[in-house]
Amino acid sequence: MNSIHKLLIRLKVISLYGLSQSITPLGYLLISYFIIKFKSIAFWGSYVEVLIWVNLILLLLSFGNKAYLLKEISKTPAKLYQLWFSNFLNRSILLIPSFLIIIFTSFFNDKILLTCLWIVLLFITQSCQVLILYLKDFKYSLFVEIIFNSLILLFVFLKIDTLDLLGFLSIVVFSNLAKVLLFILYYYKKMKGLTFRFSPSELKRNIPYFIPLTLGTVRVKIDTYFANTLFSVSDLGKYQILISFISIGHITTTYFVNPYLKVFFRVSDSIIKRIKRQFFVFGVFYGLAFVIATYFIITNVYLIQFTLANYITVFTFFIPLLFQMILVNQIYKYNQQNLVSYVALFVIFLQLIIGYFLIQEQGIQGALILKASSQWLITLLLWFWFRKVKNNKLA
Repeated sequence: MNSIHKLLIRLKVISLYGLSQSITPLGYLLISYFIIKFKSIAFWGSYVEVLIWVNLILLLLSFGNKAYLLKEISKTPAKLYQLWFSNFLNRSILLIPSFLIIIFTSFFNDKILLTCLWIVLLFITQSCQVLILYLKDFKYSLFVEIIFNSLILLFVFLKIDTLDLLGFLSIVVFSNLAKVLLFILYYYKKMKGLTFRFSPSELKRNIPYFIPLTLGTVRVKIDTYFANTLFSVSDLGKYQILISFISIGHITTTYFVNPYLKVFFRVSDSIIKRIKRQFFVFGVFYGLAFVIATYFIITNVYLIQFTLANYITVFTFFIPLLFQMILVNQIYKYNQQNLVSYVALFVIFLQLIIGYFLIQEQGIQGALILKASSQWLITLLLWFWFRKVKNNKLA
């Protein structure tokens, strides 16, 4: 009975974590539906154009946050809040270059103050994610995300007739402010007696954690960076809807993989090999089912048309995804993290060379080809080079 009880508790935690992670992209899709239905796809594309820039700046602000801080907290859990607070102060210096990017980029000319406030609020919520993850406050996080998305939907509904881009950005910023206040109210009472320890040199220790994160993010999102530059706002809005569905599919795959990661360091390579093979086959069926579901929702609910070639390309993106996730964790098991960074850097280099011309010539299909081909390329290169490294070590 005890083992069953523990299993149920673990499943509850995993489910809450999954829901808290999924609610943001799901809310994003729901909001996009109302904007497209009552305004236009071009209106949504104009917002996506701003959002891509903001998320790129947010990547800079993630320096020194999740992976590094979780490791530091795990060493001295008793100092959880002091470590978090010191890290928050040290990372806040990164807001200065972020503000300078916004001020001196002509794209933000009519929305500088609004974007700066948005960045500060996102920086705070990004920092709170470490506390949520470490303390397993997934239920509260889910509650906050529901409030956040509900506020956006409510104000969009009330203002839909007169809504313009600046008005919508104001709604998003206000909703983020509500989210931050809810997190502050929840965690403030636990942060008594903290001392100010400002030491920017702490950021230097995070470089080994930040480089793989940055390379991975850029590799996965480089198609949207090109799209932001080359697409019209209508095509950008249309493409971002499809990418949002792909993101949900990507997040969902982690639910299948995560249960296996806990035993990775205890099982033999032959078992891992069998798991990889099974997941590769599963990826084919998962990708097919997900693409069919995506087609019916986008076509019948959003009333957006994509070509058959578009959906086939999305399907090919999903096939190696689960296999690659297992492979990367196997590489980490052998302490070959640098291999992932080197391969990712090489793939990004190829993406930069090929992506511009591919997307300029083929538009949305070119962006999807870039996304799917880079997924296959990094999987094959990691598989080939890891086998070579492992065989050399055993020789």
